[in-house]
Amino acid sequence: MGENLCAVCHLPSEKRCSACGNVVYCSSQHQKLDWKNHKIFCNSYKICNNDKFGRHLVATRNISEGTVLILEEPIIVGPKLYSLPICLGCYVRVDGSYFCTKCGFPMCSVQCQNVPAHRDNECSIFQKKGSTPKNIANYDIAHPLYQSILPLRCLLLMTKCPEKWTLINTMESHLETRKRCSEVWDENQVNTVNFLREWHGLKTDYTEDTVNRVIGFIEVNSFQIKTVKKIELVFV
Repeated sequence: MGENLCAVCHLPSEKRCSACGNVVYCSSQHQKLDWKNHKIFCNSYKICNNDKFGRHLVATRNISEGTVLILEEPIIVGPKLYSLPICLGCYVRVDGSYFCTKCGFPMCSVQCQNVPAHRDNECSIFQKKGSTPKNIANYDIAHPLYQSILPLRCLLLMTKCPEKWTLINTMESHLETRKRCSEVWDENQVNTVNFLREWHGLKTDYTEDTVNRVIGFIEVNSFQIKTVKKIELVFV
């Protein structure tokens, strides 16, 4: 009986908040009385899990168009999978007129090469061996070097921010399903998995399975947003 008690008077009741279904009330009057406290936790959705969709949200009531359901900071931000050459500090298009003096990636300025998002992530890895990005022949088409940037930034969370690494590992990767998409899967193995593990010597740091799961976390859970400069960035 204890779990079906009104949140206000603690008397038994079978009535629940119609929005979230998580809190019991004996009457509409008591629900109104508790709204100041309950509205902070009352969601218009619930988190479900099944074999078909994995972890997903389901609306618990009719939701008006344009309603903000979730407001949170992204775990990580970076260029999309098939990205034009862009500055890895401010994400504007680059033309090859300036390169990071440490890792050699094209940037827009010396200020941007020192932005923490670049300096403390891929720059610290790529400068050890060099990725030869100066051989980009055409700055108007996507370049495969950028396919590894966001996965690497995610992988580095393992040591740089364990809390975020734990959070990102709660996401769905749909690893087995993605393996069946052979063309995309094979491209990921060359341009991201092998590039990071073999070329940059990260084999002992990250297994193939770990890198592939991170790619899956990005492909399944990320959002692409176009900036005012018409550059599409990925938010995880």
